[in-house]
Formats: sequence, structure tokens, C-alpha cells
Amino acid sequence: MPLTNTAPATAPLRRSPSRLCLIKRDRPAKAVYVIKPPRIGSHVIEAYLQSILGITDPTFTLEDDSNIIYLSPELCTGWDVHALFAIVLCSTSTDNLIALMQTANDRWQKAADFFGRHASRSMNPGPVFRSFQDAQYEVLILHPRHFLPCGETLSISQIPYTVTDMVLKDSAGTPLPTLINSQRPPLNPFLVTINAHSKITNHLEKFQSAFPPHSLELIEKTST
Repeated sequence: MPLTNTAPATAPLRRSPSRLCLIKRDRPAKAVYVIKPPRIGSHVIEAYLQSILGITDPTFTLEDDSNIIYLSPELCTGWDVHALFAIVLCSTSTDNLIALMQTANDRWQKAADFFGRHASRSMNPGPVFRSFQDAQYEVLILHPRHFLPCGETLSISQIPYTVTDMVLKDSAGTPLPTLINSQRPPLNPFLVTINAHSKITNHLEKFQSAFPPHSLELIEKTST
């Protein structure tokens, strides 16, 4: 999932819309994966995502591009191994996803009332992915002292960013713009949200962090 940045028009403090490469198509990492040593096979997870949650199509495997996020090596380790940050849908995209889920749940409930508990539950992934091709994502910092320790910077399109108040900001204090998924076929937003929810839940259980208001909003919506 190469992510490029763009700033929403409703966020005047962020940079004007532009595109730059933040996460390079370098080292692949899965949004949903089998924990090692494996207690269950990948086919069990794939069947659960498809048949129970109804958020993937019948041909889905954990190796699909819709489940792969491509990161530069330093970011890959911080995201995939140490959970120093999470990649989350922005507030607006999360609202859209929640609304879509509610519509699907209402449809499933009507089918369950008529057919019983064996009613099929499906999000009809094809239209969902197309409608979320331009979904916007944000970087949610969970461990600022370890993500960029000792004032280190992350250079993005020749602009250095540091962590200030648990947010990536440039030297002028402007937050990192939201990111759009330029991968085709697009990344599955449900799988990204499952990954983010896992990282956030684990963090909140083990640590006490004073998140800024916007981060708290993202956490609350991702955990919905």
C-alpha cells in the first residue's frame, strides 16, 4: 500500500493538497496475519473474514494486495514489530465506513429475521473497495519516545518531521497531511482497521498515554 499525502480542505492547519511519498513500496507487511507460532492456519482466518465478518471476497487470501502494506524498512519495523504507531482511517473515512457497516448490519438483520441465523452476512466487498479507493489515512503515534527518539526527524519529500505532542509535525508546527491509498487494487479498509484496533487495544491495556484530542477522536472511532 503506497500511501501518498493529501490535505483535506476542511483542515486549514495542514498543508494544501499535494502528493508525496511517505511509505515506500519497499518492505511488505500484512495488516492481518497469523501469529507465530501459529495456533490456527491462515485458511481459518481467511474463512472467518469471508464467511463470518463478510468483509472479504471468496477468493481472498492473506497474501492478497488488499492485505499488504508496503513500508520503508525503518517504518516497517516500528509498525509491524514494535507497534510504535498505527495506520488508521481519518475521521471522515471512518464515519463513512461506520455508516456502511450499519447499513450492512441492518440488511443482515432483516435477512436473519426472515431466514434465521443461517442468513448470509456480506459487505459485498467489490463496491466497498471501489468506494474507498480514495480513503484517507493518518499516522497515529503510540510511542513517541521510541518512534523518533532524541529529536530525530523523519524526512518526507525533503521535509523533516518530528513528533510534537504525539503528532508528526514539520518545523512550522504543521501536522503531517492525511494520506491516500494509491495502490490498485485498493487496500481493504476493514483489514487496516482491524490491525489498528489491535494495536490500540494492546497499547491502552499496557500503557497510560496522554493523547491529544484529535488522536483520542481517531482512537474512539477506530474502536467503534
